[in-house]
Amino acid sequence: MLDCWQKDRNSRPKFDEIVCMLDKLIRNPSSLKMLVNASTRVSNLLGEHSPLGNGVYRSVGEWLEAIKMGRYTDIFMENGYSSMDAVAQVNLE
Repeated sequence: MLDCWQKDRNSRPKFDEIVCMLDKLIRNPSSLKMLVNASTRVSNLLGEHSPLGNGVYRSVGEWLEAIKMGRYTDIFMENGYSSMDAVAQVNLE
């Protein structure tokens, strides 16, 4: 999913590549840990979409709005992700 957020449109996976990858992950879920280093990818995503151009958000809600996912703000808060530091620490485990 994170590859779909690549700034360069040509770097984004094609639909058939996504389907193939999901099929492989369904068949072998443990392979997910080998695919990405989640902490690095999340940190990159937090900085990539900054409206200020500096990668700094004042709140989780502001970050979610910037990536067009503001409707999930309450869910993040309910699950303890009330600061950008908490969001940046998200990993696969």
